Amino acid sequence: MRSVLREFTCEPYKIVIAEHPDINRAYLQVIAKCENTVTHEIGWEHGAKYDLSQHIVPEELVRKAFGACLAFSEHELRERAQWRGKTIFGPHIALEALWEAADKTKSRESFDLSREIGL
Repeated sequence: MRSVLREFTCEPYKIVIAEHPDINRAYLQVIAKCENTVTHEIGWEHGAKYDLSQHIVPEELVRKAFGACLAFSEHELRERAQWRGKTIFGPHIALEALWEAADKTKSRESFDLSREIGL
């Protein structure tokens, strides 16, 4: 697996393979040196862990690595996207808070664009 991933690049991300400490199973993880959106310090940020089957083939491994890079990138964008000074798409919003907001949806019918733009 490591030899396959040495040939895959997706800057500025790095792909690492590590072992779960309690089980005999490897996982893939994306890391990148970037600004922490809470502390504003530059450091190594770590993405989610993706379990790897012992039967994974190179094509699956490279696709999984690419998908992990996409997920890391989306995570960072969600942390930075703000409206009225708040991170509204943040990946760390508590599950209970999302559940409470789930019924507060709008449809196109409830939005009058002509009124919004002063027509």
